[in-house]
Amino acid sequence: MKAVIHLDIGASHLLATLKPAVPGWGGRAARKLGRMLQRKPKPVEDTAATLVIETANWTTGTTRSETLNALLEAGAQALQALRARHPASLDGCRLVVRTGVSSSYVGVAPMDLSAPSARSEQQLRAVAKALAQEALGAEAAAHDVRWRIEASQAHVCVLSLESALVAGLQALALAQRMKLASCQPAIAELLDSELQKSRYRRDARTLVWTEPEPSGQRHAALGFIRLVNGSAVHAWRTVTPAPSAAGDPWLRPALDRFLIASGAAADEQVVPCAWPVRAPAAMELAA
Repeated sequence: MKAVIHLDIGASHLLATLKPAVPGWGGRAARKLGRMLQRKPKPVEDTAATLVIETANWTTGTTRSETLNALLEAGAQALQALRARHPASLDGCRLVVRTGVSSSYVGVAPMDLSAPSARSEQQLRAVAKALAQEALGAEAAAHDVRWRIEASQAHVCVLSLESALVAGLQALALAQRMKLASCQPAIAELLDSELQKSRYRRDARTLVWTEPEPSGQRHAALGFIRLVNGSAVHAWRTVTPAPSAAGDPWLRPALDRFLIASGAAADEQVVPCAWPVRAPAAMELAA
């Protein structure tokens, strides 16, 4: 089994985490049997695979193209640093990319899906593109969109990623002799998990998607997603003034505005979803 590298990309920093390959069951069983027969102690290095982590920052350019080039160069340096620290070759390993709220978008559109024409790929694509354009403005044209019909059968969930970023990551993986296994917004994994919990418990909850800067402060972009009975029913992306060392007075008002607009109860559960770690500002929301 090949090693897996998780590449978490933010607005001006990234985190590359190497998860070394774990030997298959047959190999582990054979080694265990051999040790038992030879009465030798189990080597320490066999007990668990050790994570290897590299970080990198870059300066935002005057154009988006300059920023993407700096991002990809930082990614290449992080991957090379992982190679230098890993004894085995990383050729052929899988690269799993997750992007933060600064470069991703999640939206939800209510729809009457009773008519077959409403479920056509052409119609759903038009809805997804319109939703992304409303949220991202001129930037939407540079994004690839994906969509899915929610369990409620009355909403469509839309996710988007910047096309140039995906193409650049594919080229980066190829240059590093790796395989780009997936590339998606970081919120997608947690969203699926929270949808399952909401469906099982038949409850409502709101996800607050934030992204910490290298300094530890929250990035200005914010995302909110409301789940009801296992379906995403509302979403909103906004940009607030950047927090300072003195505090973050804009996060709570933005959350309250979303909760009121989406008809949430005053005591609705709020789930902080900070990328790639829980930021202090997001943790405060749970209190």
